[in-house]
Amino acid sequence: MMMMMNEAKQFDKANVRLTKQMYESKLLDMDKQIVSSIQTQVVETSRALELLKSSYADILGINENFQQIDDKCLQCQKYLSQFDQIKKLSLARNNLHITNKIGRLFREVPKKAKQLLTLLHDNPDKYLFYVYKNLRKLVKLRDETLSKGLQYMKNEEDEMKNHFKLIDSVAFSLEQEIRFNIADALVLAVDQPEILVETLKICESEDRGTKKTSKILCYSRQDWSKWREKEQEQKDQEAQDEEVRAPPSSEDTMRDKVKAEILSGILGLTERLQHEKEQGIKAFLTAIDDHMKDLDIVNEQLRITFPPSYAIVPYYVSYYYKFLQPLILAQLSSENVPTQERLFVVAWIAKFKLSVRDLEKQMLKYGDSLEAYSQAMILNLSDQEEALLDSYMKTCRD
Repeated sequence: MMMMMNEAKQFDKANVRLTKQMYESKLLDMDKQIVSSIQTQVVETSRALELLKSSYADILGINENFQQIDDKCLQCQKYLSQFDQIKKLSLARNNLHITNKIGRLFREVPKKAKQLLTLLHDNPDKYLFYVYKNLRKLVKLRDETLSKGLQYMKNEEDEMKNHFKLIDSVAFSLEQEIRFNIADALVLAVDQPEILVETLKICESEDRGTKKTSKILCYSRQDWSKWREKEQEQKDQEAQDEEVRAPPSSEDTMRDKVKAEILSGILGLTERLQHEKEQGIKAFLTAIDDHMKDLDIVNEQLRITFPPSYAIVPYYVSYYYKFLQPLILAQLSSENVPTQERLFVVAWIAKFKLSVRDLEKQMLKYGDSLEAYSQAMILNLSDQEEALLDSYMKTCRD
């Protein structure tokens, strides 16, 4: 029993010793943490005090500088008894500088306009939109100068307007170039679509303006028609130069003029078909097949170059069918087709109807439909086909 009590006492002493060692170790760790924390706070506080001291010195320096500025300004105003007059003189000097700048621009207008005209004549494909952008700047300068300057130069009005004469020549040549590109749209859509895109970008920019004064290409559809006629007549350059004049105030938008030019191109195709008709039925039908290939170009290539708002594919195809259909029906009547060629014509009609249906399917891929025009064309051709067969059979029986 005594031995067990001795062993218990020894066990309690060992536990007390271990517990004491554990608490002493924790106490040392806490002392280290406290020392480290105090050192960190002392360092950060010292740094903050240094920054505060430096900032205070800087603020004092800035305040002294502002005070010096105020003192010097007051001294300047005391020394300059005519301060208001000097202020007016400074303002006048700035106005004179601006006036000289405007005067320099005014004198350079003919030179800049001539440069644009040269670029337009030498390489219109490359500089078309560049010429348009810079022409807008010249027109704006001219309009502002004339609106504000003529009241001070009433006796020199003609001289001032003559000073800007070349601007009208640039606008004239630019719009003629645009018309030429639109007239050649099918070729450009295949070979040089970027030129057609640049051309139509100018047209969109013109139509985007909300005021008449924002337009710089102001010729009318009638003017475009006259240029087209002169081009067909192959007038010399001198005759075109006489045409140059300040553009009238036309209500026609560029889209109106573009669509009118497209329509004139379609009419031109039908006129050429009239000529092919004189060469014989086979030449006539071959020409129609070639023009149907043009409609594929319209649907695929021309579509992606024109702005969606123009709806150029339905416009082009609908008018093409409108003018082509009576011409085909008249030429393929049983009275006009020789008996030996009637079976050939019947076969051609069947093939042509397939082309019309195929074009309608291709247009539907883009969300366009001219089903009414296509069905009318196919129905009338079917009637013509049946009449030709009946006529051929009757002739054979006779």
